[in-house]
Amino acid sequence: MKKLLLCIFLLMILNQNFAQKTGQLFVDSVVQAMPNATNDTVKARMYKAISEECIKSLPIKAMSYTQKGLALVTKMKWQKGIAVFNMNIGRIFAEMGNSDSAIFYYNISYETYHKNKLTNFEAGVLNNMGVIYQNKGNYNKAIEYFTKALQSAELEKNNETISLCWQNIGLVYFEQQDYKKSLSIFKKALIIQEQNNLEPKYSNSYNGIANCYYYLKDTANAYYYYVKAIDNAIKFDNPQELAT
Repeated sequence: MKKLLLCIFLLMILNQNFAQKTGQLFVDSVVQAMPNATNDTVKARMYKAISEECIKSLPIKAMSYTQKGLALVTKMKWQKGIAVFNMNIGRIFAEMGNSDSAIFYYNISYETYHKNKLTNFEAGVLNNMGVIYQNKGNYNKAIEYFTKALQSAELEKNNETISLCWQNIGLVYFEQQDYKKSLSIFKKALIIQEQNNLEPKYSNSYNGIANCYYYLKDTANAYYYYVKAIDNAIKFDNPQELAT
């Protein structure tokens, strides 16, 4: 119990000290603090934080820190950590455009989660694999993995991931120019969001619905949903969705 409380205390300090920092400043601060962390769990979480910050803003440095984190959690035999760092390596390869290596590490991550009954994390990995196949234009495989991710998320009652999976499936049909099918699926994603108070996520569904109406030459409905997407993005300060 004392060890657990110490770990929680150190993680609270970590969050407070670095919450306002990003990029190289964040990485330098965490690396500087790492020698003071005698608890391997805290060190592993520090490597995870560095890995995810580097993937986001310092991709050249991402692999080095992610591999160090993986080496530590492997030594600890921490299965969840092993799955997390393998997924991050997959993300790095995906960003590099190396889809085969991305799939390889995503598979390790998924199998580790599955073997250790960490089922609430499986959907995220399956969804990432679907994105890889979607980007390759392998739509059948993309639908297969998005559907697996959807089924996993439904078992865990993870409504945010359920809506994301429906959106991704809708996007696959959109890219195949099946606009009516895509429209029905984006509307399904929106219903899930409305039923589960996920209003900050509406803009993506609104935009998908609007795109479908645009290509179906229903400009009135397209305009209506584009405006709703813009309003939602402004309301929840989502510049990426607003730009889209």
